[in-house]
Amino acid sequence: YVALSHCWGKTRPLVTTTATLTDRLSGIPIADMPQTFRDAVSITRELRLEYLWIDSLCILQDSKDDWEKESANMGSIYGNSFLTISAAAAEDGEQGIFRPRPSRIHPPVELKPRDGDYESLYVAEMPRNTPSETPQPVDTRAWCLQETALAPRVLVYGAEMLGWLCDSSTDVENGYSTDHAEDPAPPLLAPRLRRPPQSSSKSTAFEFYRLLNESETATRTWTALVTQYTTRRLTFEKDRLPALSGLTMEIQKETGDEYLAGIWRKDLKVDLFCLLAKGFEWKRPAEYRAPSWSWAAIEGRVRLELKLMRTAFH
Repeated sequence: YVALSHCWGKTRPLVTTTATLTDRLSGIPIADMPQTFRDAVSITRELRLEYLWIDSLCILQDSKDDWEKESANMGSIYGNSFLTISAAAAEDGEQGIFRPRPSRIHPPVELKPRDGDYESLYVAEMPRNTPSETPQPVDTRAWCLQETALAPRVLVYGAEMLGWLCDSSTDVENGYSTDHAEDPAPPLLAPRLRRPPQSSSKSTAFEFYRLLNESETATRTWTALVTQYTTRRLTFEKDRLPALSGLTMEIQKETGDEYLAGIWRKDLKVDLFCLLAKGFEWKRPAEYRAPSWSWAAIEGRVRLELKLMRTAFH
């Protein structure tokens, strides 16, 4: 099956509730779907696959019990998918996956070499920005971080180009390609979490994979994850920990460590230190969400400075 990673946006997408469940099981007319869902159906059919998982349709949106059960199962849902489609450039369900692209000043030119291994070569204008340098709407949504990080394969539909992420390679439409066979990767994580390094320092999914790849220990991986995660938005701040549950379960399988409200027991003293990122507003939530000693108890961007913390304990 294929899974969809997308932004809900300000307009609520087509959902399933207890009242509409029977009708949904009988079938969902394509005409009733928002454009992003229609495009995801088209991609799934072109891949000759039969099943598509979409959160708003496959989780009862008015059932607390069903939501808690399924949100805790996100790691399995995305991790066991054949492919995850990332509607990276769409801000909501109506914009669609196949977004209009900027018109090219210079169209691609076909060349036919007289010798060599290729019958034809195409020369095209290099886009100014690569995916790692251009944050997409999906890179601002907290839930989407684990959705793309846990998937074994991700097809990224960006604003300017198409991207492919998997355990063996990363390929981008502009010709960028990386073979992961010899890339260093943290051994503590499942192979599907391993991604190649990138040069950008901006907040994108590609940058998160770079941070994971640079991490040498579980602690460094977690600090990179938290720093990246807290730059993203949540519709409901109460989801601050649930939106990471799939990733935490994967890390727990690899390390056997105990997870304590956003902090790992073996690094408890270190992770109790959290710095509020400069230039970002923060506040305490009106309702209880996590213990006061956890970074998850704060609304806003945080940084876990590993080197600074380690020095403080020597």
